[in-house]
Amino acid sequence: MSDPRYLISDTERDEALRHLRTALEEGRFSVDEHGQRTQETLQARTNEDLRPLFDDLPQQLWPSTVGQPPAPTVIPPATLGTEDTAHHKKRNEEDEDEEDRERDTNFASLAGLGGFFFLIWGLPAMVNGSTGSVLAFLGFFFVFVLTPAAVQITRSFRDRRRGIEGA
Repeated sequence: MSDPRYLISDTERDEALRHLRTALEEGRFSVDEHGQRTQETLQARTNEDLRPLFDDLPQQLWPSTVGQPPAPTVIPPATLGTEDTAHHKKRNEEDEDEEDRERDTNFASLAGLGGFFFLIWGLPAMVNGSTGSVLAFLGFFFVFVLTPAAVQITRSFRDRRRGIEGA
């Protein structure tokens, strides 16, 4: 069942690129073919433009814009072995840990950028006593460090709240 034809967003295009990169990492096609499919993905305007790029790949590598793979057969919980359950639980915890590390890395990068701005621009402006330079530094610091940091903190609180509500 294909979705109606629609224009894809940058986010959907990025998802398709991630799936192509995964296919390349799994050795499903050559670097040249990956480059060609990447180029076609970047030029795609609709979800139907992406479909031929993924038709020969397993459905788990299809981006959501190409269509949803058929629903997997649901195995009743009683038939799941303890090894399977433990493996899935461990895998979910690893995915969450990776997301936390990425978020921490972004926040650490912002802190490093803030320190760099301060040492290179803020501190000399303050020592020099130039009001204009201090105000310019504070403006850039606010735009490039504090605003993204506030966004990261807000996302973190929102994600935690969703985790509590979803439990």
